[in-house]
Amino acid sequence: MGYYKGNERGQTVGILPGPPPQGPYYWWQAGAMFGTLIDYWHYTRDDEYNDITTEAILYQSENSFMPKNWTASLGNDDQGFWGMSAMLAAETNFPNPPKDKPQWLALAQAVFNTQATRWEMGDCNGGLRWQIPHSNGGYNYKNTIASGVFFNIAARLARYTENQTYTDWAERSWDWMEGVGYIDKEFNALDGAHVENNCTELVRVQFSANAAVLTHGAAIMYNYVGDFPRSSHPPHANTQNRRRVLTSGAAGWRACSIAQPTISSPKVSWSSGRASSKTRSSATLTSILSRVMCTVPMPQRLSWPLFYALTSCECFVPRRKVA
Repeated sequence: MGYYKGNERGQTVGILPGPPPQGPYYWWQAGAMFGTLIDYWHYTRDDEYNDITTEAILYQSENSFMPKNWTASLGNDDQGFWGMSAMLAAETNFPNPPKDKPQWLALAQAVFNTQATRWEMGDCNGGLRWQIPHSNGGYNYKNTIASGVFFNIAARLARYTENQTYTDWAERSWDWMEGVGYIDKEFNALDGAHVENNCTELVRVQFSANAAVLTHGAAIMYNYVGDFPRSSHPPHANTQNRRRVLTSGAAGWRACSIAQPTISSPKVSWSSGRASSKTRSSATLTSILSRVMCTVPMPQRLSWPLFYALTSCECFVPRRKVA
């Protein structure tokens, strides 16, 4: 918490120093960080940061996590990271806010509802654009992280509420990403494509966060509906992905920007959640994650959310709300 100043006088509640060039952190990274603090409470029952976490998430939940101050860089993925933290709070029974405030489940549902209305059929026959405001750079790009975060939230809401609408949306969003080629035949998670070409010219770069939201959401769906995805299995820990997880955490850390370790941390954290969801690759992922913990150095500038992710491989997400 040494990086967080939002609870100090004169600072903005719920954000880390930034965005660049004012500081190294983007708005979505704070959303991921508070999700880590929810996990921290869940596994340790240490409530030292609970009040700060609740205050921060509620403060940034303006307009379903679309606060006006962040319009210039507001993406569906940014909104979704905060929504996934709210979803995690509901799943783990993190203490709800006072009754006169939005509850965790309602906040996650609000993110889903706003994103479902932005699912666009006019270009590429579906999918979410990267950015939300039309004026933002990247509005013409439909990428895996935007639709993948939406899929992840839909899958988790489906299992948590047993509402068929969420199940349908999770299947629909997965099928679209697979159909357009973002999830390729070797189950790699490619980054996206531009609408001008009807999403046919794929940007084939791969980011670990894309694989993370997909594998985690697919594991939730497999655990809940039994046969998912119908095509075969989700982006998985094949040799290429194993190498990416392991080597991205070795010597390369010292050359990373602040954002890059944070982008990698969901891969570890959500993969550990997948391993605990009793999927077909549980043993493989558990083995990989244990190796990650032993091989990743902890340089001074390593984002602490990643450090916690690397030490929380015994992840468990309740099937539904625990009484």
